[in-house]
Amino acid sequence: MKHVCLFMLLACAGNAVTNISSASPLFDSLEPLDIVITAPFSQLRKGREAEELEEFAAILGYQDAEAGEVRLDIKLRARGNFRRSKDTCSFPPLRLNFAKKKSSNTLFKKQDKVKLVTQCQNSTQFEKLVVREYLAYRTFNILTDKSFKVRLVNASYVNSDSGNKSIRHQAFLIEDKKRLARRLDAVEHHAQEIGSSEVASDYTAIVNLFEYMIGNTDWSMFISRPGEECCHNLVPLQNEDKQILPVPYDFDFSGAVNAPYALPPPGLKIRRVTQRLFRGRCAHNAGLDAAVQLFQEKKPAIYALYEQSVELDDKSRKKALAYYDKFYAVLDDPKQFFKKVKDKCLGPRSS
Repeated sequence: MKHVCLFMLLACAGNAVTNISSASPLFDSLEPLDIVITAPFSQLRKGREAEELEEFAAILGYQDAEAGEVRLDIKLRARGNFRRSKDTCSFPPLRLNFAKKKSSNTLFKKQDKVKLVTQCQNSTQFEKLVVREYLAYRTFNILTDKSFKVRLVNASYVNSDSGNKSIRHQAFLIEDKKRLARRLDAVEHHAQEIGSSEVASDYTAIVNLFEYMIGNTDWSMFISRPGEECCHNLVPLQNEDKQILPVPYDFDFSGAVNAPYALPPPGLKIRRVTQRLFRGRCAHNAGLDAAVQLFQEKKPAIYALYEQSVELDDKSRKKALAYYDKFYAVLDDPKQFFKKVKDKCLGPRSS
């Protein structure tokens, strides 16, 4: 009976994503996708820290149930900031650039530029980090459809520079922000700063609580780095009501992922990323009570996601759920919730 219940919960969790209207079949399924990417990876890795990143011709292959083997000519380059550094990762994250005309009758139709989150190092430990970050995205999918869709892949990388030597690791694809904006009937909002009153308050409260749930402090909702548009690890989208939806991404510095290279931002009074610290604005505290109710309602589906994930080993699964148990213990205790969440908000408190 327990397994039947978990299956039903997982199905509901999946429906929270798959029932969303989609402009592409790529993210309509939650089944892991087997892909093969053939490219000059030696050249790509050598030049990945250049200011102007070079795109390389590559081939992406996969098996289609009806058409058989599909091979697409694409462009490939390194991407990212911290993980692109040779000092951090031996293998950088990738950006896949599709030619729309050539991919029109394939799984990748209507795709343009798609991010691929790869393993940082060539080891089982770092492959587990990929799965944990993927599940963080899926957790946010369960909470709201205003989130980046993701698709887990089993990726084989064939190095055409080195006698077609290959490695195989799990990775995941992330929905492009332009496609996300179209799906949500929104547009990208370009600005250096965003005011607290400009964002959708109820949605923002959910984002704030989610970042606290996964133990992520590597984000900023209202400002970004010098010379960059707002915001850090959030994509601001403006909906039809002219409200801004700050959609979060990039969770490798969260406690839920707990990457060995991850450290809290300087100046915060925490020593490890697994220590939670609420970073929401006081202006959005009014929406926290409704957000707590949502998180409580979605708890069974979130736990089922982890319990039924075949990509996690038992130790990783227990550790992840124990970490979330501590979060829900705070939600269940009004005094702790005030002390650790509401009273930790940033900025002036409303009267």
